[in-house]
Amino acid sequence: MIASLRSAFIHRVSAVLLILAVVCILPSLSGAQRAEPAISPRTLSLKECVRLALRQNPDVLLARLDQRESEIRAQQIADPFSLKLGVGSGLAYTSGFPMNVGGSGPSIINAQASMTLFDRPARYRIAEARERAKGDILTEREKQAAAALEVARQFLDAEALTLARQSLQAGVASLERVAAIRERQLQEGRALPLDAKRARASLAAARYRLREMETASARAQAELGFLLGLATGEPVAPAGEERAAPAAPDPTSAAADAVEASTEVKKLKVYLAANHFRAKGANAARWPVIRLVSQYSMFSKFNNYDDYYNRFERHNGQVGASFELPLFTGSAAKAEQSEAAVEAERLRLNLQTAERRVALDAANAARAAQDAKAYQEVASLDLEAAREHVSVLLARVNEGKARLEELEEARSDENRKWVEYYRSRASAEQAGYDLLHKTGSLLAWFQ
Repeated sequence: MIASLRSAFIHRVSAVLLILAVVCILPSLSGAQRAEPAISPRTLSLKECVRLALRQNPDVLLARLDQRESEIRAQQIADPFSLKLGVGSGLAYTSGFPMNVGGSGPSIINAQASMTLFDRPARYRIAEARERAKGDILTEREKQAAAALEVARQFLDAEALTLARQSLQAGVASLERVAAIRERQLQEGRALPLDAKRARASLAAARYRLREMETASARAQAELGFLLGLATGEPVAPAGEERAAPAAPDPTSAAADAVEASTEVKKLKVYLAANHFRAKGANAARWPVIRLVSQYSMFSKFNNYDDYYNRFERHNGQVGASFELPLFTGSAAKAEQSEAAVEAERLRLNLQTAERRVALDAANAARAAQDAKAYQEVASLDLEAAREHVSVLLARVNEGKARLEELEEARSDENRKWVEYYRSRASAEQAGYDLLHKTGSLLAWFQ
């Protein structure tokens, strides 16, 4: 009896424990099923990235909207010179004398047309708005060039980090072999414990550098995807490609080209022209304003027109012009002229400053491009020497005249030289793109 009760109790406890285990495991399984897979990066070339950014970059899209808004604003200012035609009806029952309905006599159909024929200040305001719209077009072009430069910088950064990560991976493999050799020598009594600890420390430091490089590479790819206007979290991996690096002109010619192609200088010239139209509009405040006025009405006899007028005419119309000649314009027009003169002087000073600054920046960018190219040559020679050293050690190891750990250490040093070379190459190419941006040739380069 006792044995049967004990057996039933054990079975019940086992069933309860099984149910609890299932309840605990199911949420973890469902959570694992709900976990979203990591987004694989999209592989694109540099030109593909730039062209995609010109279509989807948020700054470029906002500048394009501003340009469209300025064009619409210019159309709104030109609205008085557009013909306006309105058709309606003043239909009404009349008892006695026909009175006005909406400003005119009762009519079956009423049509009115109006437009401004001559308004010199308004014409100058339209010209000013159109010039400012040209400035917004230049702003859009400026945003496109800035987006292309930023994408190129981020692409080169991501590419250099990817290549450096591969080199560091090879360096970690070499240091792992060195650490294994030191451990074996320590066990055989041919190395000190300090040597083994140093090998393990070097390996740990290389692994940490590799981890940092992987994190930086993932961050750079995600930032590149953001600049291209892709979906949230979608990274972009640089495609392996051979590209022609832009040539670096001398500082003098670069400065001249930059001043001629500078968007900032062109915008100041456009704003100076717009301000000129503003001054002329204020000066034309005394000119007359002529407007077209016309009206058509279809009358009916049940409005008693034939009872109170000598002759009834069903179809009636008039066309003419209204003249408005300002005699006293007040002080606003003169103040507008003075303000436009002050603004013109300010724009001229800004234009002179901008031309000097653009020339100086372009000359400095040309020198920086030349320096970056020279440093790339130094890094290339340093890498070539490291590779030659590895080849020499490999031959000596095969001859039994050098140790294997020396070869692995030389390979690790070669991998570090590769990392430095990749960085120098990216810096030189980026300096070339910076110079193209200064001289206004960056967008044409990526066409």
